[in-house]
Amino acid sequence: MKKIILASCFSLLSLGAFAQLEIGVKVTPNLGWNRIDGSNESAGYEGDGSRMHLNGGLVLDKFFGDNYAFSTGLLLATKGGTLSYPLLGTSIQSVDIMNQYLEIPVSLKLYTNEVAPDIKAYFQLGGAFGFLTAAKIDGEKNIDIDGPGGNETEKATKSFNTVELSALLGAGIEYQLGESTKVFTGLAFQHGLTDISDKKLGGDDLSMKNSMLGLDFGIKF
Repeated sequence: MKKIILASCFSLLSLGAFAQLEIGVKVTPNLGWNRIDGSNESAGYEGDGSRMHLNGGLVLDKFFGDNYAFSTGLLLATKGGTLSYPLLGTSIQSVDIMNQYLEIPVSLKLYTNEVAPDIKAYFQLGGAFGFLTAAKIDGEKNIDIDGPGGNETEKATKSFNTVELSALLGAGIEYQLGESTKVFTGLAFQHGLTDISDKKLGGDDLSMKNSMLGLDFGIKF
């Protein structure tokens, strides 16, 4: 995984040597939650709340016109919320889900002409590929697999699929600070398209997907 991260960072930085490329960094405080789809909705499984997270990393915009850019990057993204499910008849159990991904967004950015001096609005549409790097259930990296108080544990990552695909929507504004420096802020929404559960949390019928709503703050050079 470290080799993948280093190779990706080197590739993104190398691309910055070419014209029409802008490289920067961003942070995204966000709210994440889990959606339960399919038959488990009627069985009592449901998303039961959101959690605050902080994402961030490198961004890369490759312009092929004054107002059009291919946007990608390399981000460390944390997702997840609270999941509730029935336990022992009428009792309800809640667990906090936290998944960390190495994420590669792939999207198209559409810019307006200047809406004010040195300010443009942008709209973003695309997707994101996430690769699971860490996970916690109720704050624990290891979970009991033979019941509470048991001696046998396994990593929480084994309860989740390794790869996630999400749809990505965004909108914001970008301000030209100087000849090559820009700052931007905007809303970002991700809607998980693939099941993240490895069926150990709720059986073969459980389908759990991530959602995230965040606020981007970034700078590009």
